[in-house]
Amino acid sequence: MQISSEVQSILARVRAGERLQESDRLDVLEALDNGDYSAAQLAELLGVSTRQIHRDRARLRERYQRALRDLNLVGELYRQFEITLARMDQAIAQENYQRVRALALRWGVCESFARLAYNFQLDELARLVERIKGTVHGNGVGIAQAN
Repeated sequence: MQISSEVQSILARVRAGERLQESDRLDVLEALDNGDYSAAQLAELLGVSTRQIHRDRARLRERYQRALRDLNLVGELYRQFEITLARMDQAIAQENYQRVRALALRWGVCESFARLAYNFQLDELARLVERIKGTVHGNGVGIAQAN
């Protein structure tokens, strides 16, 4: 297994007796925890207990799950943009302008959420998306009705 120079330098610091910060320890664990080492071997390499390795593995799993949620949210926003655009095109072709106005509102909500993603944590954005679904109304036409 090829170990990056950054990981090697961190492991050299451990061998020199330095106690790693959590971020360094998690980075090394992420790089080395591919099935080649047991928890006991990783603990020895990092100068921590096997319990700490198990806790760090749990933190890494949480980090991965959070990243997947964030990617799913971005994908959902993109999907909503595409769906709304297609429905707007259809409503314009049918000259159903009340539906176009409702879809334009939905488009604005999606666009606002996309902008919020730059300014807020995506977890907060996900909660907002869930609250807004089905509750936004414009010109007397609910978003759910416009779908």
